[in-house]
Parts: sequence; structure tokens; C-alpha cells
Amino acid sequence: MDPEPRKPPGAFLWSSIAVIPPSGEALAGGRLLPPKGQTTTDLNAEPTGEPVIAQAACDGSTTVTRFRVEDPTYTGSPPVLVPADRNGYVSAVAANANNDAWAATTGGSLLAESGVGAFTSEPQPPHIYRLTDGLTPQAPEGDDLEERPLELQLDPPILVLEPPPPLPPPPAPATVTQTREVKLPPAIYDVRARLHGRHSLSLYLSFKLRRAITIGAEGLRHGHVVSKARPRLFTGHRGLLVLKLDRKRWPTKVRFVA
Repeated sequence: MDPEPRKPPGAFLWSSIAVIPPSGEALAGGRLLPPKGQTTTDLNAEPTGEPVIAQAACDGSTTVTRFRVEDPTYTGSPPVLVPADRNGYVSAVAANANNDAWAATTGGSLLAESGVGAFTSEPQPPHIYRLTDGLTPQAPEGDDLEERPLELQLDPPILVLEPPPPLPPPPAPATVTQTREVKLPPAIYDVRARLHGRHSLSLYLSFKLRRAITIGAEGLRHGHVVSKARPRLFTGHRGLLVLKLDRKRWPTKVRFVA
């Protein structure tokens, strides 16, 4: 939770804490509200909330760590140091050894002059810090295969005896259907062929229908297709297919195709 900024100046508002193994020291993170009365030529160096870390040892001593960066909005010389995340706080801390800890801060904001008496807010990104002395962490290496027995005390089981549910009703007898094969007569009958035309010859194939059918016709000459009437759907009582003929490739046979 974001610490409330309306606290007395000079106060620490803690938001997270961790224990440093194996020493048992505490590492706390939060926000520091510095005391009022400090003045400087840099607006961002005025007293305001900022992230802070405090390490409390077993002997009662305390070490406070604050984070500083050069103010990118300050144009004077020399550069001025300001909080790394002005108006922010430490959101989480973690430690696995005396010389190895981590801290994460929220984002912050700086003030930049945009005119006479006018200011704009410049955001600062959140940061993550590693607190170390540069040496190998004084903690045993992790092992995914290590066994950690759980000390759990299970409650005695509770047995509930209930009568068995009623048997489901027997299934209905299967419906037996009998099928028989019925041979239908041909869909077309009374087929007649007539030749029409003089220069351009066509063979008219007329027929009668017993039922709707999609049918076409092909003219064959020695087993090769020399003329074709594409299949069409006929639904009436009569049908007609027309084959265009070529005198040089006269068909010797006609067949119907579905």
C-alpha cells in the first residue's frame, strides 16, 4: 500500500520487511519524509517523500540507505543530486544472506520549469536494487532436489454412511426395424434420338422421366468422347439433351452419364 504522505516530516513510513538469514537481522523498506526547513536552488531537492531502506542489527544499530541520481531537469552547475524516485517508496524487500539482498521501488516524479511560475511533472521509472558487498553471497546454493518434509497434523477422517442410491431403471428395449431392398425402375425411359440441322448437325436425345434426376450424355467414337452434353437436373416429366456433332468425328455410340 502506498504510504500516506500527510505524516509528520522526518517520519519513516514502512511498507515491507524481510529477515536476513542466518543472522536474524531485519531489513525494512518504505518512505522517508525529511524534515522541513531545508532550502536549495533545485526544486527537486526540496523536502519530499523518497524511498528508504533501514537495516536493523541485533545489537540495536541501524543503517539507513537512500538512493540518489543527478537531476536531469537542473541546468545549473555543478549537477544536483535528487531522490532516484521522488515521491516514491520501497514496495518490496527480500534477503537470502548477510551480503545479498534485493529491493524494489515504485516510480517517482520530478518538477521541471515550463515558464514563469509554471512547472511540469517528469516521471521517473521504478527501480530494482541489489544490496551486496561484491563477494559471493554467504548462503547455501539452492537445490531443487532437496527434501523438505512437511510437518502436518491431519484431522481424523469423517465417515458418512448413506444407503446406496436406487438402481437406474432398465433401458427400453431396442427398436428393431426391418429393411428390404426394392429395385426401382430406370429414372428415364422411352429414349428417342433425332438428327437436326444441315451444315451444323446436332443429335437430339429426348426421354421421359419417372423421377427427378441429374443426367447428361456423351457421344463416343471407338471409345473416345467426341461430343458431350453436360449433366443437368431434370424434374418434370420429359427431358432433352443435345449433342453437337462433327462430320469428321462421327460418334458410333451414345451413353448417358450421371
